[in-house]
Amino acid sequence: DDTDGDGVAACLDCDDGNAGVLPGGTESCNAVDDDCDGTVDEDDAVDAGTWYLDADADGWGAAGTAVAACAEPTGYDDDALDCDDTNADARPDAPETWYDGVDQNCDGADDDQDADGFLVADECDDTRPDVFPGAADAWYDGVDQDCAGNSDFDADADGQDSASYGGADCDDADAAVYTGAPDTPYDGVVTDCVAADEYDQDGDGFALADDCDDARSDVNPDAGEIWYDGVDQNCDGNDSDQDGDGVAVDEDCDDEDGGVTTCDTGDTADTDGGETGDPADTDDKGGDDAGAEGCGCAATPGSASFLLGALALATAAGRRRAKA
Repeated sequence: DDTDGDGVAACLDCDDGNAGVLPGGTESCNAVDDDCDGTVDEDDAVDAGTWYLDADADGWGAAGTAVAACAEPTGYDDDALDCDDTNADARPDAPETWYDGVDQNCDGADDDQDADGFLVADECDDTRPDVFPGAADAWYDGVDQDCAGNSDFDADADGQDSASYGGADCDDADAAVYTGAPDTPYDGVVTDCVAADEYDQDGDGFALADDCDDARSDVNPDAGEIWYDGVDQNCDGNDSDQDGDGVAVDEDCDDEDGGVTTCDTGDTADTDGGETGDPADTDDKGGDDAGAEGCGCAATPGSASFLLGALALATAAGRRRAKA
């Protein structure tokens, strides 16, 4: 007879009331001898679990120690994540003591705390995963993300930090612009970070348009004039006419008196028939005085020189009348 209809005669079936139980049947972890071999829940059950030896009893199994069983064997665990099954302090949930040569947390690294793929010896900050050689550097945040060792406030790498962050560089996007850089004057481009000298190279406070010599700070409209040195210090166009009478010093016998101007070529007091043009013939007697020929000064009426000259002539005339 075959009561359960599993195709096995009742005399051969260990449970003829259960069609799933028969000789050669499929063993499962169900507390039933499914294959009628006299053993329940053997290791070869189709749904048997895989277990891993936990030799150090830290709650984590070790790879390479797998066994199959319907129930967890003593001293085994259902994972294979323990990296050192001889050390209970080395396991996936253990705290890591960095750089001690022991991989306590089984993450495969003891020298890469931030897990960015760079060992501590190869990077500049092993506590930040965004900091490593070759990382994109965010300027002006105070962090050297790419571990290049350069200032985080010198984006154009000209050697000066940005003026916006306490440095001296007025344009941190242009490596040619920084304090002290060579500057081409009058081109409208300030490369030395001193806008005031673009049109005032000598720094005297006067721009090129108002300064007659923008290469000399002692030459400008406010400078004091040093007369007759060949330099127009005050930019008035005059270095040779100190008294401003319109006659240069080489033609003016007194360039400190605006009333005294040119040389006199005539002798207005020559009454004795002496040589015309001798202003030094002071006695006006008996002809020309030997060696007295020269150049005198003509005085402008009203000037001190003119009045003194007039007084001298009057005195001389009076003397002549008295002798007569």
